[in-house]
Amino acid sequence: MLSQSTIKKIRSLHKKKFRKDFGEFIVEGSKIVEELMNSDYEVVSLYSTESYPGGIQITEKELKKISALQTPNKILAVVKMPSFALDSAKSALILDGVRDPGNLGTIIRLADWYGIEQVVCSTDAAECFNPKVVQASMGSLFRIKVAYTDLKTYLSSSGLKTYAAVMDGEESAARMNNFNLIMGSESHGIRDGLDGMADHRITIAKKGAAESLNVGVATGILLDRLTVIS
Repeated sequence: MLSQSTIKKIRSLHKKKFRKDFGEFIVEGSKIVEELMNSDYEVVSLYSTESYPGGIQITEKELKKISALQTPNKILAVVKMPSFALDSAKSALILDGVRDPGNLGTIIRLADWYGIEQVVCSTDAAECFNPKVVQASMGSLFRIKVAYTDLKTYLSSSGLKTYAAVMDGEESAARMNNFNLIMGSESHGIRDGLDGMADHRITIAKKGAAESLNVGVATGILLDRLTVIS
């Protein structure tokens, strides 16, 4: 049986402030927890409605009390937040003001698909340990380094070719093994000064009348265009 203090502590991790205070976050669902257990992330505690190695067995009612999901999925883990050292010589997705958790989770999953090891975010971007981001990444979060820093400083230290996704750029681009790709928010795009640090401005040709693409969709299209698949 879970104590009230344990329930209160885990529920507090639904909020960014307490995730930061404790240095922990939650992971839910059998598939994503399986990905977690195959990673280098440190599991603090594990709660499951079924017998699970190293886990604490709880009731479905108890799981509902600590879950951030509307429909809890059998298992929840409390996990230690990692810290990463970025490598500016490796490919990175550069996210400027991408605040939607679902979009960030999708982009992390795309990075994993295309072999991009780093996602570098502006400090006002969505937090990668938000439960919605963790769910949307479908376990890819545990293979990708996600960090928050001043993007201009990061790009200044990188010797890689940098592409900026804009509305008025070129439609063609050469495939490369290592590069930076800057993506901005759907509502504001890339902020002034940052797009000027790009070597190339690229866009996605359109035929219809839609004003813009979802940033996750646009990231996938551009990664498919730029990445060398071998």
